[in-house]
Order: sequence, then C-alpha cells, then structure tokens
Amino acid sequence: MNVLNHLLPRSAGLATLGAAVLLPITAQAALLEVRQTVFGMDCAPCAYGLQRALRALPGARAARVRLNDGTAWVAFRPGSPATLEQIRTLVRNQGFSPRGAWVRAEGRLYRQGPNWLIELTPTVRYRAIPPQGLTWPVPPPDGTRLRVEGTIPEGLRKRDGGPPELRVTSFAPEHARPPTATAPHE
Repeated sequence: MNVLNHLLPRSAGLATLGAAVLLPITAQAALLEVRQTVFGMDCAPCAYGLQRALRALPGARAARVRLNDGTAWVAFRPGSPATLEQIRTLVRNQGFSPRGAWVRAEGRLYRQGPNWLIELTPTVRYRAIPPQGLTWPVPPPDGTRLRVEGTIPEGLRKRDGGPPELRVTSFAPEHARPPTATAPHE
C-alpha cells in the first residue's frame, strides 16, 4: 500500500498533493515539538530543574516534564535552531538518561541512494523509515517540504555512521499545518 493513499483522505489525490508540495515555502525547517523519554528521574525538584533547563533552549515556546511517566515535552517556535541532540545532551547534563523520542518537525525530503532523508538543517538529517507495510510514493522532487511526525530510537547515530532513523508515523505537505501544539495533559 502506498503511504500517501494511507495517510491522506480518499478525496485528496496524488495530483492534489503534488500541486501542494510544489508551492514555494519560505519557512525555515526545524523541530516543532519533542516528547523525550527520560530515565532516572525520581524526584519533583529534579523534574522541575530539567523543565527549567528545557525552557531555556533556543526557540523553546513551552516545556513540561512529567515525573510520573518519565517524559519531557518541548514545543518550539517555527525556525528554532534547537536539535534533538541538544535536548538529549541537556537531559544527560541534568543527570538522567535520554531514551527514545517522538518528534514533529518540518524539513525537506531528499533521496540518497535507496534511502529517503528528512533534512531539518544542513547538518541535521534523519533517514526516514515509512510505516511498516507501506511504501513511499513515486519520488517527489528533491527538496520537497514536509511536516513529519515519528519516533527516533534511543541511539541517535546508526552503527554505520549514517543518519539516525526517524520512524515516520505521519507526514503532510509543510503548509498543511495541524493545530498548534499544546502541552500534554497532567
């Protein structure tokens, strides 16, 4: 099954999507939202300290740390220069261990050999892995802007030195903006 047919409403055909992604988009690619799993947090003051540190990240709009489920959530302003590696370094510097993360980001889609890459910045790229059982559509032009959601496993770098994997759960043309991110419920 084609990923686009699975993720788009039946009324939205490939022609509609193709026309949409070719529109000029000037917004800078970036992380929009991250939900990082944090291991080793066991006290409220520790969680509060991590939350304050996350709010100080460049471009952070909001942050919330939940001690009970061991997660740190950060929403960023469009074009924020913050990276997942910065978040994970901050978590480690606070004395905790970062695990897998869920991300929402805007980036450009590129083909590199047999792999698809999502580029957030010229130095931050992820190998995009489609949902299991689905395939990518007919290759869009390099540089197509997408808004993508997915998970990034605990280890940021692959053993072969290539870009880390982003296991895509959904994607859409960059201008098809979902509602503004809101903090997870308490």
